[in-house]
Amino acid sequence: MKPVLLLFVFALFSAYPVNAQWYERACGVQDIELATSDEFECMWNKADKTIQAGMRTCGIGTGIAVLGGVTMFVSGASDGGYSMIGATGIICGLATVVVSIPIWSIGASRRNKLMDTPAYKDYQSAPQQNTTQQSTTLQFSPLINTNQFTKQASLGISASLNF
Repeated sequence: MKPVLLLFVFALFSAYPVNAQWYERACGVQDIELATSDEFECMWNKADKTIQAGMRTCGIGTGIAVLGGVTMFVSGASDGGYSMIGATGIICGLATVVVSIPIWSIGASRRNKLMDTPAYKDYQSAPQQNTTQQSTTLQFSPLINTNQFTKQASLGISASLNF
């Protein structure tokens, strides 16, 4: 029974088509070298949004790390528990920066690949119009954390970055 089930799952997943190229998923382009001007603009905007998302996330992570460092430095003399909050801020900020760097570099790599195509010369010579809209939002909401071992609850603030 187990081999039949595994064979069925494998057959099900192998029948599912996969679009491995980012430009095929994002803009429906089959060949990047033969892209029309509209398709090229779609790909260029997608790469640019990826770069902007990486830059924004890196900036937010740097700000969190600096704020955590300042909190840790200021609370070093009093040591009323705020140094742990500062250390957590530094760790979370640096983790955010580490996550943002690959996003930023992927966008730059995509844009560099687009610069090597013949459609880039047409795109570069055409007058540009800024039709892209920024869709990045930062939302804050209240949060209740519970510790499963001590059954204590604490209030906090949750931040979510959507791009």
